Amino acid sequence: MSKIYFFSILVTSFLICCKDSKTDYDDTYSLIRIDNTDVDSTSDISSLVDTLSIMLIKEPEKNYMMDIFKMCVSRNGNYFFFDLRTNKINAFDGNGHFIKTLCKAGDGPNDALNIADFWITDNNDIQVYDFAQMKIFNYDSMLNYKNSIKADQFNHFSAIEKMPNSKYYVGYANFNMYNKPYKDHLYQIALLNDSLKVFRTDDHFDKQF
Repeated sequence: MSKIYFFSILVTSFLICCKDSKTDYDDTYSLIRIDNTDVDSTSDISSLVDTLSIMLIKEPEKNYMMDIFKMCVSRNGNYFFFDLRTNKINAFDGNGHFIKTLCKAGDGPNDALNIADFWITDNNDIQVYDFAQMKIFNYDSMLNYKNSIKADQFNHFSAIEKMPNSKYYVGYANFNMYNKPYKDHLYQIALLNDSLKVFRTDDHFDKQF
């Protein structure tokens, strides 16, 4: 599991080294531009790190993770790992003991078809984004399934997350998503309401590649 912490530190170092500038648009969101043309090869980030700890994750037999893509920690101290290869999200307590598989790709009534992202909301719920169905699964802080939201509009996003202190979501679509134009604009950034309907876009481009 030390690879996870190493990767987190590596990403943090990269972001710190990049020269950035922030342009405010309104009180809903801001666009941050990162200039990566001049990146230092090394950077000391020790002043930003209070503690560094390594926790042994005790994976149950026949439920091993193969390619951890994302990790989140809830306010009650549970750890969540999104495994890209097995397409599932496993939950562990603060001591590294396995709790349950929160969500997985499968053919069950509450299974996803293709998990692409997950996050923890302001009220400590866990939400899982199903790329294939344009659907979000909701789990409460006790890790119980609550409900799901399925969009009427079928758009694909490579990443999506709920905006803090808001009922809205923001999605990022790369150039391979082939989403329909919104108000005659192709886009990479979309703001979605609580029904996952696009109501605003940004980072527009002229044609699909």
